[in-house]
Amino acid sequence: MPETPMWLLSHGRHDEAERALCWLRGWVTPDLVREEFNQLVKYNKEANKIRQRTRITHGNDTDTVHTTSTVCANEHHENNAFEDDESVQHGTLSSQTLSCNPTLHVSQHSDEDMPHSCLNKWMELLEPPTLRPLFLVISYFFLLQLGGISSIKPFMIHVFQELGLADAASWITVGSAVVGILGSGCTVFTVHWLGKRFLSIIAMLGCAVACLLLGTYSYVVLQPGGASQYATKWLPLVLIIILYFFNSIMAEIPWILLGEVFPFRTRGIASGLSSAICYVFMFTASISYLHLEQNLKLYGAFWLFCFINSIGVAFLYWKMPETDGKSLAEIEEYFTSGIRTCHFSIL
Repeated sequence: MPETPMWLLSHGRHDEAERALCWLRGWVTPDLVREEFNQLVKYNKEANKIRQRTRITHGNDTDTVHTTSTVCANEHHENNAFEDDESVQHGTLSSQTLSCNPTLHVSQHSDEDMPHSCLNKWMELLEPPTLRPLFLVISYFFLLQLGGISSIKPFMIHVFQELGLADAASWITVGSAVVGILGSGCTVFTVHWLGKRFLSIIAMLGCAVACLLLGTYSYVVLQPGGASQYATKWLPLVLIIILYFFNSIMAEIPWILLGEVFPFRTRGIASGLSSAICYVFMFTASISYLHLEQNLKLYGAFWLFCFINSIGVAFLYWKMPETDGKSLAEIEEYFTSGIRTCHFSIL
């Protein structure tokens, strides 16, 4: 299996990157991936410029030699790609590229050979191009995992029994999983049509409403001395289905964002860190539910979930950009500059 085309491009190995892209697309000829390859070259060039500008702003010139030589190599290969689509050459870098920066071969491996390169990459997490999307993704995972389903999932039969569905609790648990699959399928087929931002806001709003009504039903009907004459099986069942459906829609989106919002250079570290924190949130939500129900009662737990989801709706509305239809360079530029270059309309 070859290295990823972006990694090869970032190290100035354009011909290998083209061959890797052909391999990943099914051993096709270069002509069939020419347009995609040109876009990757263009993104790599723009990303290098953004990173170089960020380092100058923050006084960090650790990888200046590597950045300068890679940009120089990208300019040469981009000119070859865009001036004549049939002129992309196979082999080593030309003498023109090498003359632009004679230290290119040495600087290709400068990051790996530097004693503090690993520390430098971790320090890049604190720079705006990575820190801002990292805050967005981690916050999304927090709202997702502590918004209800992750808390009650290990105790589904117990919760259904508390809601008056003891007779069919086991079957409803299986049915909820089926609903989750349907919600995930809905995300797959609608995400490019509706956009990740719109789906996230609507799904989290649906979870908030479902938790509010479940808490209200538990307080009014199921409490000792409550209006038990209004007890019914279909209402909590429908609300649980709605909660599961919207949560499964929302659950897919932050994982998609991991491959879009982080700069290539820190994508591996930032994605791994975000995923690890997500599972910490999931573990925390799971072990805390019974204590939560014991102290707040069933209705209080659902009202708390409603509050968390409501905060999530406001957070996503103000902080989450729409990345669908935007290039990786545009997304990186948005998080680097803080300027709303991404489309924020929810329609």
